[in-house]
Amino acid sequence: MQGDESSEDVKDQSQKKGKDVESFNSPVPPDKPGTLHAGSVTAKPVKNQVQELEDRIKRAEKWMIILTGAIAFFGLCQVVAAFLQWDAMKGQLVEMRGSSNQSERLVILNTGQLKANAKLADAADRTATYTKDVSEKALDQSKATNRLAKSSEATVAVARDNLKLAESSLEVQQRPWVGVLGVNGSFENGVMKCVATLKNYGKSPAFHVTYHSSWSAEQPIVNFGYVFQHVDSRSVLMPDELLVGAESTAEPTIIGIARIEQGLGHAYFFGEVTYEDMFSYQAPYPVLHMTHFCGFWDLKTKQFLNCPTYNDAN
Repeated sequence: MQGDESSEDVKDQSQKKGKDVESFNSPVPPDKPGTLHAGSVTAKPVKNQVQELEDRIKRAEKWMIILTGAIAFFGLCQVVAAFLQWDAMKGQLVEMRGSSNQSERLVILNTGQLKANAKLADAADRTATYTKDVSEKALDQSKATNRLAKSSEATVAVARDNLKLAESSLEVQQRPWVGVLGVNGSFENGVMKCVATLKNYGKSPAFHVTYHSSWSAEQPIVNFGYVFQHVDSRSVLMPDELLVGAESTAEPTIIGIARIEQGLGHAYFFGEVTYEDMFSYQAPYPVLHMTHFCGFWDLKTKQFLNCPTYNDAN
């Protein structure tokens, strides 16, 4: 052991030192002064030094042993701690493996879910595409329907216009037309007598026929709005039927008679006839037809002639 080797080294050193001491006690050379009175050096202090050195070495060895034991103890503690740590890590490894398996299963499940979601997204995309196509077709069909509706509206409008035109044409062809057949009268003894004869030239009856007449020394004006003095009414005037209005008389003044006899003036007999037709009852409001008549006394022919104007009808 290291302690035994240290002890043998110490003994060897002691023996060497003993030899040195013996040699130290050898006779002094003659050239050295006063050696006879010098005291001999004993070996006791050297032994004490050797003993102290041995004690120090033993103490060092003791501390070395203690430190070695402490190191060994701490090493054993580290081994125990490492074993405990390894055991704990082994349990954690099992748990980690379990967690890894669960994570793997979750990954598989998530992968399946992702595939299912991808399929659903693809189906939704196809559905959206189909819906878009259907919407576009519906839009095109709606546009075609609108065009057809507009075309139908235009056709209906044309048909309506044609119907109105046909109704108007039928009305013109079948409605009553009351016109003046003639104005007849006389001028005797300063008294004028006159009457207008009317006829329904149409193909349907004239209803609510009203005859108005008056006298004037001037040519009557169309749309003047005269207030007639003589009124004669009749309910219905059938087609081709004649209407002789009530006779009207006038007595001109002496000056008026002189002007008429000298050709400086005329006496005018005029009036209007109002009536309705059967088409008026189909309208929102009754349509009133009107016929004007006018005649003047001609001095040469001694009769009433038709006026150049105011003989009209609507």
